[in-house]
Amino acid sequence: MNPAVVVDVGWVNGLAAIRSLGRAGIRVLALDHRPSALGFRSRYAEPVVTPDPQDEEAFVSFLEGLDVGEIVANGCRNVGLGQQCEQAKPCVVVVMSGG
Repeated sequence: MNPAVVVDVGWVNGLAAIRSLGRAGIRVLALDHRPSALGFRSRYAEPVVTPDPQDEEAFVSFLEGLDVGEIVANGCRNVGLGQQCEQAKPCVVVVMSGG
């Protein structure tokens, strides 16, 4: 079974997605361009530092190189991020709100 991929894990909503998937027994690759991303601290995460999504070509190319199925993109901070993921792999954009 391919791991779940959660993109943009710098904040609590990405961490929540990682925890939910991990507690369900699913292997989780946590992707973010910031080495200090909050989601990297989860025991369920396998941290992967990516190119900055602002460099769309490098970011999409990186995603295309992953040996995974679908990608979960945290869509509340950056709708464009979900579109970049869609260019590379099947993508589920999850919008989470804090309120």
